[in-house]
Amino acid sequence: MNLSCISVIIPTYNEDEVIEETIKELKKYGIKQIIVVDGGSKDNTLVKVKNLGVDLIDIGYRSGYGDAFIRGLSRCTEEFVCKINADGSFDPIYLNEMLTLLKSNKYDVVFNSRYLKDAKSFDDTIIRKLGNFLFTNLCKILFFTKNTDILFNYHMSKKINYESLKLEYKDFSICTEIPIKFHKLKYKIYEIPSIERSRKFGVSKVNAFYDGLKILLSTIKLLFIKI
Repeated sequence: MNLSCISVIIPTYNEDEVIEETIKELKKYGIKQIIVVDGGSKDNTLVKVKNLGVDLIDIGYRSGYGDAFIRGLSRCTEEFVCKINADGSFDPIYLNEMLTLLKSNKYDVVFNSRYLKDAKSFDDTIIRKLGNFLFTNLCKILFFTKNTDILFNYHMSKKINYESLKLEYKDFSICTEIPIKFHKLKYKIYEIPSIERSRKFGVSKVNAFYDGLKILLSTIKLLFIKI
């Protein structure tokens, strides 16, 4: 299937060792609009991105993972939107399956899951796996969501659907905000099994305790937010 109708958002912060490979891989899949949103990289990320012919939003400071997605969304011109992590852990091979499911008009948003049958992660740690288990089940209890991998922020939907969520969280809390709001608005949600690849270079920007606490407080706050 032609994937040129997808805008891909890539948040970056000090990803100069892998960003070229990530962008070139996406171009091989026929992605026309790639939007890199950089949160104040101190390495050569910006230099490399500028030579790759993609859209660039240079924020200039660390505004947050969620803010990168929200800003990138405003720049998207294609009908469908997906976010890809710069570190190479999100395999673009699943883009075709997600788009096919969305174009069938049976579903409004397609999430990837590392915990369905035939899925796995080569980038998970015991702490991250435990945290994801707790948040996934917390969301099931509080919001009656059915996602099996609530923190795996690899999903696709129409741009207009993302805009309807009125996203607010600028940090990693957006990982729970998106699926919860899709559920609250009664969108048709589907999950596919996904294999998460190992991060190719660099280190994770997630602090398990600090970011976990922020996600917890932000998730509880969503109980009282109307869309």
